[in-house]
Amino acid sequence: MNDKIIGAIIKLERLNQNKGQKEISHGICVPSYLSKIESGTTHAQSDIVVAIFNRLAISYEHDETKIKEMKLLLDTYMMQLLYGENTEETLILIRTYHNQYLYSELIVEYLLVDAFDTWQLNPLLHKLEENMVEMQHAYYILAKSRDNTIPIKHKQTFVKSVERAFHLIRNSFALNCLCHLCFSISDYTNVLKMENSLIDLAIKEGNTIQLAKYYTLKGSAYGALRNSVLMLECYDRVLHFAKDRMSQSELEGIYYNIAGTYIDDKNYEQGLLYLNKVSEHKDSLRMKTLSLIRSNQKELANECLIRWKQILDLEEVVEFVEVLKYKEACFECEDNYLSNPEYLEVLEQLIAVMNEELHFGKMYFYKDQIISAYEAQRKYKKAMQFQQRLSSQMEKYII
Repeated sequence: MNDKIIGAIIKLERLNQNKGQKEISHGICVPSYLSKIESGTTHAQSDIVVAIFNRLAISYEHDETKIKEMKLLLDTYMMQLLYGENTEETLILIRTYHNQYLYSELIVEYLLVDAFDTWQLNPLLHKLEENMVEMQHAYYILAKSRDNTIPIKHKQTFVKSVERAFHLIRNSFALNCLCHLCFSISDYTNVLKMENSLIDLAIKEGNTIQLAKYYTLKGSAYGALRNSVLMLECYDRVLHFAKDRMSQSELEGIYYNIAGTYIDDKNYEQGLLYLNKVSEHKDSLRMKTLSLIRSNQKELANECLIRWKQILDLEEVVEFVEVLKYKEACFECEDNYLSNPEYLEVLEQLIAVMNEELHFGKMYFYKDQIISAYEAQRKYKKAMQFQQRLSSQMEKYII
């Protein structure tokens, strides 16, 4: 029994029910003993823990056979995650024990599995951080670095802690999490520097899927800087040795990035060819809309705009950056849009938000548009200043 975790569960549940230690401990133990249990400074007898859980009207799962069975499922998931295997069936089995996991010593491992499945941390996991053992905390740091609800600007401070987590865990999955963090904060140089270390780990593990994930990130780094030759080299390598083992969403991510680079190079035909391999979502529809507009297929572009708007309308909360992307595309459908001050205002807002919230490559996609708009509206000084700022940023990302 993990005394710290069990104590933390009791304390969190007691506070959640707005009950005091005297009320919960009455007839079971003295309040000071309950305090020691909650702080994990004493090893409580199993019957006392069960009695406290019953007083809180929750069921404490402590059957050794059941715990071993539940632990095996979590270990199986983590092994499947490491080797890129399908986790769907394992997750279904894990979810059947949801309540048992939440009220057992396995709660941290369970919430970590949930975090790696959804790339979002349950708030309860944050509350349990100080009660984690060293390895649990290392995986918690990895999961936190991949949490897609945390703004990119806040992740700038995560690098050192993720590096420490990797050095403790020392596998290719952990190193790929560090690579992903560096990519998300536009630190493309460090993504490349990790190549040899990741190859060594992946070979020792016999882990081709983590190698594929790394080369996908490396290709995306080149794609962010619109280096199509090196990007395609990386993606070709991925598709050559891991295509059959990659998920459909991972394959579509590669096709989407290839399309983006072709579109930025004004090769709209090739861009649309790759976009047709991607399922429709707001990002793919945005790229398809812009490709069709810029290749003078406005009727088809308007059809894409309608489907794009339908997807946005279905979302409970639409991020401001998504609203701006849609508005920008709508303007591009209009004649002489580059001369429209309202278009420039939207585009300046879009680039400012992207620069704040997303990695460099996302903003870079719109560089030609804003320079053209500045020039069309005779704002040559602003065009020059933007180009200088872009060049300054590019120097940081030279690979």
